[in-house]
Amino acid sequence: MTDLEIINKVEAHLLAQGRRATNFDTCVYKSANGSKCAVGCLFTDEEYSPKMEGHGVGGLYEASLLPSRLIPHLSLLIQLQVIHDRSLPEQWSSKLAELRRMYE
Repeated sequence: MTDLEIINKVEAHLLAQGRRATNFDTCVYKSANGSKCAVGCLFTDEEYSPKMEGHGVGGLYEASLLPSRLIPHLSLLIQLQVIHDRSLPEQWSSKLAELRRMYE
């Protein structure tokens, strides 16, 4: 996947979902109700592990939990995680548009 393909996939996922992926108000990759965060939506079912929870994307990389196919996109993934975790869902579209311009 290219950076722009990742941004497009994440944008489609987040805007369709319309809410953060959280457990007890803590952002997670995959929540108990099945919602997924900006990075979690990129993991296949086989790649996801509950051991990922509690780690930022950089922590996943350091713990060798980040799928190898996503490692070349580490910087982008960190930015996507920040958008999911620190922006309101109604801000996601504009934040993702800004990010897309940086990668075009």
